[in-house]
Amino acid sequence: MAAHLLIGILIGVVCGIAALLVISIVTLRRIDREWRTQNVRLQRALAELQRFVGRSERGVRDDLKVARHELELATRDARDEASSSAGAPRDEIAGGLCGLSDSLTQRLTMLTDAAVNALRDIRSPRSPSSPRLRSRSSAC
Repeated sequence: MAAHLLIGILIGVVCGIAALLVISIVTLRRIDREWRTQNVRLQRALAELQRFVGRSERGVRDDLKVARHELELATRDARDEASSSAGAPRDEIAGGLCGLSDSLTQRLTMLTDAAVNALRDIRSPRSPSSPRLRSRSSAC
């Protein structure tokens, strides 16, 4: 009778361990599936952020080019009307516009790089790395 009791206890323990293993495997699969789903969402958000940065940078550069062109037209007209005294303000304004262009580009790059890096920090270590944003500098 004691042997039957011992065999019954062993069978119960083995069944309990098997049940725990099955539950653990199912739980780990669910966690893995959710992890992969969140990783895909994060990759999409990162790609969208990179596209947005590209569009924003192009928009800022285009606006600055238009402003610089208008400034050149205005200074050319002023040069035609006045003597060389218009050259100093033109150079000062052009230098300020170039500095403003560089400053805006650097600030936009710094802010977006910080956001992109924060998103990369929470990305899955198993996922393939996405292309890094390249820092672009404005040439005046």
